[in-house]
Amino acid sequence: MTTFSDILLNLRRQSKSKPATLPKNECTTYRGSVCTICPLIQSNYNDELRIKNEAIREFWRMHRLDGKPESIIASPLSRRYRTNSKRRAFVTDNRVLLGLTGMDDEGKIKPLDVRQCGIERLLHSGIYAYVQQWLSSEASYMFARALNYVILRGDDRRITVLLSVRDEDNRIKRDCTLLSKSLSREFPMVVGFLLIKDEYSKYYMSDKAVSDPTALQKIFGERDVVQDVGEQQFTHSVLGFSQTNPSVLPDFIATVHDLISPQPHHTLYDLYCGYGLFGLSLAPNVEKVIGVEMSRHSVDSARTNALRMKITNARFHIGDLSGLTLEPMLKKQKTPFIAVLDPPRSGTAPGVIETLAMAKPDRVVHVFCDIERLPYELKRWRQGGYRAAHVIPVDMFPATGNVEVAVLLEP
Repeated sequence: MTTFSDILLNLRRQSKSKPATLPKNECTTYRGSVCTICPLIQSNYNDELRIKNEAIREFWRMHRLDGKPESIIASPLSRRYRTNSKRRAFVTDNRVLLGLTGMDDEGKIKPLDVRQCGIERLLHSGIYAYVQQWLSSEASYMFARALNYVILRGDDRRITVLLSVRDEDNRIKRDCTLLSKSLSREFPMVVGFLLIKDEYSKYYMSDKAVSDPTALQKIFGERDVVQDVGEQQFTHSVLGFSQTNPSVLPDFIATVHDLISPQPHHTLYDLYCGYGLFGLSLAPNVEKVIGVEMSRHSVDSARTNALRMKITNARFHIGDLSGLTLEPMLKKQKTPFIAVLDPPRSGTAPGVIETLAMAKPDRVVHVFCDIERLPYELKRWRQGGYRAAHVIPVDMFPATGNVEVAVLLEP
């Protein structure tokens, strides 16, 4: 079956719109080649939204899915929206590169040393360039060889830097401290600098390192990252999940609120709750909130956010969501309830949808950050007696080939 990505790329090729001219140095490497990670980066935003709307409708038609997708909610920032970014460290021929990762013709990982990424905050590019230059000195060579990734979290006002290293000894700690002092002098908005020891992983942080309470070390500043969402302010761990595009989150939260239609007598189950974005935003409208998340870092953040926001009707629990863990929790639920699910890209674990459907919630909003998962998971909902009543795509990832989709499910 044709994927959403295939449909979107085909529509882009068929588009007769003239490609937009990129600003100087944007999405190009130091060797002059063009980065191709974001397939719609050269489309103007109105054309991009049109292509995505057409691709979503065609995807729905091909898979014969329930519901009719509404028009995609546009992002207030169509470029330079990402507040989370990372660069992998490559050391070749005694040269250090901090690059995005691409694939060569043989399927091997190659560095894309992009000067300025068009979807990241411009400040991030400046910090990466500075760190790369610092690492290129002869005195920093051993430190560069031990480095996995440089990870940035934050906007133009507050940036937290996290270095992932393969090895950790006194020399590496010393070099890390020297870099942190040099970087914070050049970029005063750097408010936190941390080091995490991590075995090499294709992903930028392995589960083993994230779950090890001794792996993360503070060089200076705060361990938590501040994220502004409209007039609200959330904090989350530098090791926890956070949305990459804060500019669209107020509209996203309002969309979920309207879909789930919370009432004062409802209990809200916020499954895969993260740092409490949906649960705490909806808490004033329901009797109580029960959040579940497997990351202890995110649950700690959700509890901290609830205290700071003076929300007393929300409880957050650490748990690996599955049908087996969800069933005893829902058996205790004797009053009407609703649920919001915002699982990772890999989707919900076996039994979660089935167990939730058997408990008969009034309504469920299922958020998909990977649209390719939709046909399989909507089929599971349909088998459990729930159908898609409303479908609202959200452009969480402008310029890329992906969209976020919020689906209201009703019996």
